[in-house]
Amino acid sequence: MKQQRIKGEIREKTKMKTSTVGLVAVLAVLLLLLGYLGYSRETRTLVSPENVLTVIDDSGKLVRLPQPVRKIVVLQSDAGEILCALGAENLVIGVSPTTKQKMAPKFDNLPEVGSSSSPNYEAIVGLQPEVVITYSGKVGSEEELRKRLEPLGIKILCVDAYKLELIPRDIRLLGLVLRKENEAEKYAGFFENLLKLIENRVSGLENRVRVYVEGHKDYQTASYGTMAHGIVTAAGGLNLAAGEPVSYPIVSPEWVLQKDPDVILKNAGKSALPGGGRALTNPEPLRKVWETLVSRPGWGELKAVKENRVYVIAWDLWGGGSQIVTICYAAKFFYPQLFGDLDPSSIHRELVNFWGLESGGIYTYP
Repeated sequence: MKQQRIKGEIREKTKMKTSTVGLVAVLAVLLLLLGYLGYSRETRTLVSPENVLTVIDDSGKLVRLPQPVRKIVVLQSDAGEILCALGAENLVIGVSPTTKQKMAPKFDNLPEVGSSSSPNYEAIVGLQPEVVITYSGKVGSEEELRKRLEPLGIKILCVDAYKLELIPRDIRLLGLVLRKENEAEKYAGFFENLLKLIENRVSGLENRVRVYVEGHKDYQTASYGTMAHGIVTAAGGLNLAAGEPVSYPIVSPEWVLQKDPDVILKNAGKSALPGGGRALTNPEPLRKVWETLVSRPGWGELKAVKENRVYVIAWDLWGGGSQIVTICYAAKFFYPQLFGDLDPSSIHRELVNFWGLESGGIYTYP
């Protein structure tokens, strides 16, 4: 009996020990989550004795990063914008072609190392970075990057700042990683304050404008979950293609005529604007895109065309942090009576100033 009682006590103690270990593990993960998702200026981050910061990136994975980070390769321009806004561009040693183009002349003297979808592994390894920033999943070649580079001690950090809802969070994530928390809080607040302002003004609207948004390709629109859908809804509009079964459907001319949108937004792509709106000194290329749109067969009968509510926006405002500018333009296009005091061009200048670049160019028509 005594032996059985002792064995029972041992089992109970073992169970308690196992439960305690499990509880500690859960608490550790929760602390890590709170250190990222529940970030504030006062948040304390778990740093190991060997100066390694553990974060959760946009792939949902735990990533252990050296502290301080001194050498970064950037495979996408959205992260490049954030690094410049944080004053950390001096840490970048290699970039994607789009990052170099969008942030020119910041990275003009740096080598190109491919893109997130097509990395140049040889060039990346040759630079010996500590961290490579890409997108999560297939679009960022995440799995292959981890497979090839992590055995060499190169860390992969996934930052999906092309998604509107992730931009402030990713700014704060990189602020933690680079010890730029104050700069990150200011930059994240820029986005949050504008989005809150627009949300507050459109929240009580009963009749929202119905919007057809078209991408680079003719009649290619965007459904729920896409960046374009997020822009339209953040500005208070109703995306007419929200319920389409694929992300970027090609619709028929009859579909548009039948929907008869109140407003039409067109993304003018690189074929029409090779250098984007930033390179324009006159609106002629944008005007040509607009004229092609409104002269389509049957479009003269559309409400948006009759009321002169067809707008063309340069491709370099449709992505990354620049989407906040497009949202401001869209809000003003949709509800001019609500946003008479909103100046998207001034907001754009403020954004570019965060990046340390000179403002200029022409981005919308009319």
